[in-house]
Amino acid sequence: MGGVFPADDPDGSKAIAELQKKGFGEHGEPCYIGLDLSLVASGVCVKRGSVFTVNTIRTKPENFPNDLARMVYIRDAVMQKIPQMNVEMVCIEDVFAGPNMGAGQRLAMMGAIVRVAIYERKWK
Repeated sequence: MGGVFPADDPDGSKAIAELQKKGFGEHGEPCYIGLDLSLVASGVCVKRGSVFTVNTIRTKPENFPNDLARMVYIRDAVMQKIPQMNVEMVCIEDVFAGPNMGAGQRLAMMGAIVRVAIYERKWK
């Protein structure tokens, strides 16, 4: 590992140990992300090496002042579940727009919000 390390960690061993505790391999194994976005229960799957981590972010409309606040909460919760290093690929389930176009439009908006967050991190 190269770079400049602080005086209390001159060889970077503390930083490496901290990354390993958070699930990053010694050589920074790439991770792959799968997202199933929903207003009720969004799924986040992270694959790093042979380890899969699956989380569900559940929300109810009555817990938020409006749809946008709920979507921003979901966006932020999804982004917190995704590691900030070595993300190789992010796959997002396509939007379902069934007979209830209002719900479909809100799902499309939520997907766009999460996509913007992924774009801001410069992931593919």
